[in-house]
Order: sequence, then C-alpha cells, then structure tokens
Amino acid sequence: MSSLLRSLILIRCLARRDYDRATTLLASPDMDARDWARFVVEHRLAGLAWKRLSEGSLTGYFDSRDVEGMRAYYVRQWAKNERLVREASSIAECLDGNGWPHVFLKGPFFASRFYGDVDERAISDLDLLIFSTADLFAVEALIEGRGYRRTSWRPLGHGVTSRVAHHYTYRRDDLALELHWNLQSHYSFRIACEEILRRAARVELSGRSYPVADDLDELTLQILSAFVDAQIGDFRFRTVIDIYLLLRLVDASTDWDRYLQARRAEGLEGICASILSYSLWLLDCADEIPSLASHLGGRCGETSLVPEDIESFFTAGSADLMAKVRNFRLYDAPVPLSALWWMVSLPVRLGVYR
Repeated sequence: MSSLLRSLILIRCLARRDYDRATTLLASPDMDARDWARFVVEHRLAGLAWKRLSEGSLTGYFDSRDVEGMRAYYVRQWAKNERLVREASSIAECLDGNGWPHVFLKGPFFASRFYGDVDERAISDLDLLIFSTADLFAVEALIEGRGYRRTSWRPLGHGVTSRVAHHYTYRRDDLALELHWNLQSHYSFRIACEEILRRAARVELSGRSYPVADDLDELTLQILSAFVDAQIGDFRFRTVIDIYLLLRLVDASTDWDRYLQARRAEGLEGICASILSYSLWLLDCADEIPSLASHLGGRCGETSLVPEDIESFFTAGSADLMAKVRNFRLYDAPVPLSALWWMVSLPVRLGVYR
C-alpha cells in the first residue's frame, strides 16, 4: 500500500470515528506520523484530524509539535467558519429582502450537513448560485453595497467571460465570496442551474434557514471541483473526503442509474462515474457504500487507468500534459476539441480565477 493510500485510509477512519482501525494504522511500522501530519495540513484536513485524534485519545502517536500545529489549524478554522456563518446570515438577509433567488453551495452548510459541525471542515469562502447571468449585475450591486470588491477580471467583457467562466470572486478584507451562475464551465456541459435552484433544500444553521443545493447536486459540484482541481494541478484530498462523507449519507437512498443518466444529459456522466470510482478505490470504502460500488462495477477499469494512474490523476502538476490528456478523455467531447477549448479559454480563466 502506498503512503498516499495509508494517509487517506487513516483520515477516512477518523472521519467515521473508527478509532480501533485508526489505532491499528497508527501503530503500524509503515505509518510515518510526522509525514501524515504534514499531509493533513497540505490537504486542508488538519482541523478534522486534530478534533478526531483528540476525541479518540490518539494524539500520543504524534510529536507534540505536530499535535500543536494541528490544534492551531483547528482553532483558526473554527474562528474563520464562525465568521463565515455570520456573514452568510447577513448576505441571505440582504438577498431575501430584495427578492433575489439564490442557493448557497458548499461552505459552512456543507460542513454542518455532512461533517456534523461547521468547525470540522476548512472553508475558504462563501459560494452563492444565482438564477442566471441576467441577475448577476443586480446581485453584484447588492454585494458591493456590503463593501465587497470584485477581484475577477472580465478581460473580454461579461458576455464572453460568462461563457468561459462559472463565477466571479469578490473580497472584503479577508472574506471572499464567489458568485456563481453555473457549477463549472466547458463547451460540452449542459448543466441546468435553474433546476438546481428548483430542487434546493433548506438547512437550519444558527437559528436561520438557508436555501442550499440538494444532496445530489452537492455531490455533482464536489465531483466537478475534484475534476477541475486535478486538471489544473491544484487538487486537495479534502474533496475526496467531502465526497466520501456525502456518499455515506446518500448511498442507500439513491438510484445511481437515474443519477448517472441525468448526468449524461448534462454531458457529465464520464466525469462523475470516473471520479466516484477513483474515490471508492482511493479510500478502500466500497463496503461502506455498497449500492454505488455495485452500480459502478467495472467502470473504473473502463477508463484504462491502473491504480498508479489514479493516484497520479489527482497528484499531477499543472505542467503535466499527459495528465491533462487523461482528464480531457473524460469530457463528453473529442479530446482535440477539449484541448483547443482549454487553450483558447485559458487567458480568460486566468483573469477570472486569479
């Protein structure tokens, strides 16, 4: 078993509070506790790691400096997340008061729903999905009225940019807000965001009710985030843990054939089936998510990736052209056209997502 797989399986055991298996892994001579502590910091899992290690009385397996580093990470994460919850409440009140339909994506709402508490997941920003680009400027004006400043460039104007990008970023001091009109962008994608808004669920958080993407729409968003981050060489394995915790809750109640058929209509089936297969393999958790594992069957093999390729899919650098070609094969589009779209759209995306 590779060092990466051991690291991922240990954090999976902690995430589901399987402290007996975690103890066995930590006591193994193959486990490098210091290397694992660095891994969870790099992949934005240190807050979750410290909380669960403390809860399971497992911090003794680590050097005190590493334990203190993870604890400090958790404290910063807790403070930031609580601040984001307060900011989300103010933004929701502003949007509701002006009658603009919206849905919150990921963020503290995801942490509350799938991790169990808002303090257990590292969060960088708030994500809002609006009804369409036609609403963008009105909502942007409301956000800027709260002191936010758009940091995304529109190098070719909004008309072109909105076809290549899927959100703009706004900042106020150390707070960031991403305003989405799509989950992700590619010329082959046919994502019906108005349906995501129609299916929106409600979540109670700190005494307020918020509209959020339903469970399966959140799953699709996490899959697309994993796929795109791997493509640009900026992947963090926290996303695999996000997918895992979400799957544990929805697996038994989900018709996976229907889910993947819906993704086929959106041009996302190959991406979704592959990322789901890779996640089950990386975390060695098919027994916990039996319905999906049974449905996927041999799909992972259909991508022609061997286990080493699955690891490199997520860990390749931004300049790894062969890794990009492997990623391009998952689009519902010819590889040459996907590569051309990537190159032509790159200057615009660099301006928007800088």
